[in-house]
Amino acid sequence: MKFIAIHYGHNATVGLLQNGEFTFVQSEERLNRLKNSTGFPEQTLAYIRKTYGSEFDYAIVPHQTGATFAFLKSQGFVSRRYATYFSKEQPINFSFLLKYTLARYLPALAYPYFNWRTNSQAKKMADPKLMDEARSYLSQTIGIDPARIIFLDHHQAHAYSVVPNISKDKPTLIFTLDAEGDERCATVHRFEHGIMTELCSIPKRHSLGYLYVAVTGFLGMRPNEDEYKVMGLAPYASHDRDAVRTVADKLHSIIKLTADGQIESAVPLTHIRYYLWQHFSYVRFDHLSGGLQLFLEEIVTRWISYWVKQTGIKRIAASGGVFMNVKMDQRIAELSEVEDFFIMPTAGDESLVFGCLAKAHLEHDAAKPLKPIKALYLGTEHNDKEIEAAINSGGVKQLATVKKEEDIESAVAKLLNHGEIVARFSGRMEWGARSLGNRSILSRPDKLDNIRVINEMIKSRDFWMPFAPSVLDEDLSTYFINPKAVEVPYMAMTLSATAEGRKSIPAALHQYDFTGRPQAVSKAWNPKYHKLISAFKKLSGLGTVLNTSFNLHGYPIVESPEDALEVFKVSGLKHLALGSYLLSKK
Repeated sequence: MKFIAIHYGHNATVGLLQNGEFTFVQSEERLNRLKNSTGFPEQTLAYIRKTYGSEFDYAIVPHQTGATFAFLKSQGFVSRRYATYFSKEQPINFSFLLKYTLARYLPALAYPYFNWRTNSQAKKMADPKLMDEARSYLSQTIGIDPARIIFLDHHQAHAYSVVPNISKDKPTLIFTLDAEGDERCATVHRFEHGIMTELCSIPKRHSLGYLYVAVTGFLGMRPNEDEYKVMGLAPYASHDRDAVRTVADKLHSIIKLTADGQIESAVPLTHIRYYLWQHFSYVRFDHLSGGLQLFLEEIVTRWISYWVKQTGIKRIAASGGVFMNVKMDQRIAELSEVEDFFIMPTAGDESLVFGCLAKAHLEHDAAKPLKPIKALYLGTEHNDKEIEAAINSGGVKQLATVKKEEDIESAVAKLLNHGEIVARFSGRMEWGARSLGNRSILSRPDKLDNIRVINEMIKSRDFWMPFAPSVLDEDLSTYFINPKAVEVPYMAMTLSATAEGRKSIPAALHQYDFTGRPQAVSKAWNPKYHKLISAFKKLSGLGTVLNTSFNLHGYPIVESPEDALEVFKVSGLKHLALGSYLLSKK
């Protein structure tokens, strides 16, 4: 059978499952060039229809209330970069001042009002007429019988997204955690023998995701996009443990784990911005980042520990945007009561389509096995003929020499060994937020000087953010401590570096806490990338390369040869491996 899943919210994405195999998954941002695009993914759907056909047995959508469709409709069905959480005129506009004043001086009235407002909006979004309108719109847009459209709860979709990669026979606890979806922010499920049982559900007013989003905006960064920057900044505050502890304790005073395993906040976290202005206006930026990160790690690990002890199940899996926090994920993996841990790769809302497809398969095509998610090279691909045409029409021959290499991987390895920085465009594009070698900028992992070059001349990137290492799978233990042998092929969690790792690959580690977010590169999953790193190892003795995404800061990862050539032309990149072609600026 053939299933299509369409997520038209934050990080709009389309996924295709055929005969139990994930055939194609891609986010709309790669084609429309709007980072974290929100809106109907029309270009991606058009590509799937053209490439794989336009007949589908079922279409599954991870929205069971009308909130996302209402937003889509309010934007005129036009895709846009996701809305910011803090508007530029705050905190001086009248609405903000009024709510801030209420929260500060009349919290006994303000917070019940915020809860009432949140609940009233939820009731409005639950209007069946809105969902009927959504069904009609989707039927016409996809070209499918309305009866063949399935609406799946947002957090159910997150929970099912991990199902292809967990045991079907042994019980697993599945945790979901994000800002919100279908009026919830978190759930706990037990999965065993194909049966999903919900154990815990937390309303969105207690959302830890909203807390992290709000602090991101409060620190002057882009909410719903720059949370990873707050996480990357946090370790730099560890020199002042008392200040970090004070911030974490302040958050613990309003947000607690209850006796029955719920997370509850005395202050509605959907409106936490007013509390932040009241209590953290004069707290140092790094102390606030560090305290927030410490608080998040503590409360989430306690939450997980509670449910592990309550159920006796030590195999866990996780999905949802908050689990994009790779530092927190390392703390979870280190818990003594956790024996096995699977994190959904790129666990944000772009992964919802995997859950939709898995659920549909189990209900409508269970006779066939559901193949696990392995390599994430699930996007578009451009052959050498297309690449050559782009080079000939792209105006780069005056700027750079162009040579078709018989062995492009070895050519790149030689450049890396000489300390050069090389952008790589090869094969099918990666799905998700992490560049996994096919759309990457590569460098030596021991050349600290290249960090400044990449940050300032190429990526226009924040100076404190670490880069990630791509490591030969067989060499992972040389550079990183991984006592439970947690699989790390997706850059989904950090590991602490070994003494050898600190010594030999410092540029690919966090400069303060010496952790790395590794991609263990499998020869079976990406033979060309594995070959490149192996060739570099023969020359340098290092079984890893520094890897960062191939894009300019604030833009999506490149999708096409034209995208790659544009970044090459306007940035300080000197070398571009574009398919079989090597471009080097004159």
